[in-house]
Amino acid sequence: SVLLRDGPRKVPIMKIFLFWLLEATASPTEKIRGKVIAYRTLCKLFICQHEKPFGLDLLSHFYRVILNGLSDNLEVKAAIISSAEFIFSYWLPGSSILIPSFLHEISSMIENNVHPELQRNIVTIVNSLICVPNNFSDLSIPWIEKQKELTTAKFRDEISKLLLTFLNPDNSTVWHSSSLMMSIWGMCVFLFEEMNSKVPRTGVIIQCLQALLFHIKNVSDQVANTACEALSTLTLIYQKFDELVPNAKYTIVQSLCDSIVGLLDAPGAKREKVIADNLYCLCDWLISNPNTILTDTNLCTMIWIAAEKGLLGDLVNPQDKVKVTVSVEEIQSISPLEST
Repeated sequence: SVLLRDGPRKVPIMKIFLFWLLEATASPTEKIRGKVIAYRTLCKLFICQHEKPFGLDLLSHFYRVILNGLSDNLEVKAAIISSAEFIFSYWLPGSSILIPSFLHEISSMIENNVHPELQRNIVTIVNSLICVPNNFSDLSIPWIEKQKELTTAKFRDEISKLLLTFLNPDNSTVWHSSSLMMSIWGMCVFLFEEMNSKVPRTGVIIQCLQALLFHIKNVSDQVANTACEALSTLTLIYQKFDELVPNAKYTIVQSLCDSIVGLLDAPGAKREKVIADNLYCLCDWLISNPNTILTDTNLCTMIWIAAEKGLLGDLVNPQDKVKVTVSVEEIQSISPLEST
């Protein structure tokens, strides 16, 4: 503090340390450790609640430094993303200028092996941006490095591509279960947003739904439970499914029946919790729309077999057993999903 006639006065922490921190971010490569610490400290100082919001003159220096760091080496990029995971949750004035660069660097980063903690940071950033395009339909963000703009349509495309990459079957064994669970809920929210947008993209909705269905029998019980809960949550907008993708409900029910029977017939210990989660999810979809789902004879047979085996462990009359495990092609031949 500074002693004045009327007593001590506190000097803002920014006036003491900001210049040194900004200077440290420009350190040469051989001082990388100090550089990373400077970026982490800056993020902690700016990305939090303050009694009085920072002015744009101060924030602009912070944004400039972050943009420079996102074009630096991988260690600096990782430090920024891990320390700035809530930057768009606080929605600091003018922070939208960082969105194109963050999305671009995240897309590049996930192509490599990413440790679990950084995975969660990445998913947190992407999930925090899911609702932005619908709330700012005419949004156009300048992408300074590329000298072009990120439009709302392109923004939606980038978010959907990232979420689909997170839940890609090839990543199911690479990504940590907690990251997958966060991605599943992000995908669920994205489907709500997509189906309530001005121009819903049917093809994207189908892809997202297929990504969720893949994980209902994930090797991790927690991930499988999360996928089933997300699908159950989507019954709240089953009327939107009927409007945009009429056959989606049939595919969901068929996939759940196939999953239940497949899990019961699998050798070794039975995954009772996952089987129960699949059965609960199946019940939610049947209750949401029984008048249409239960009109398909083949589908009713599959539902009955899945329920009977799930409750009793096997069919009461084994001679009546029919093939239940179906391929994607067989599912589509019963109720094809048509994308537009």
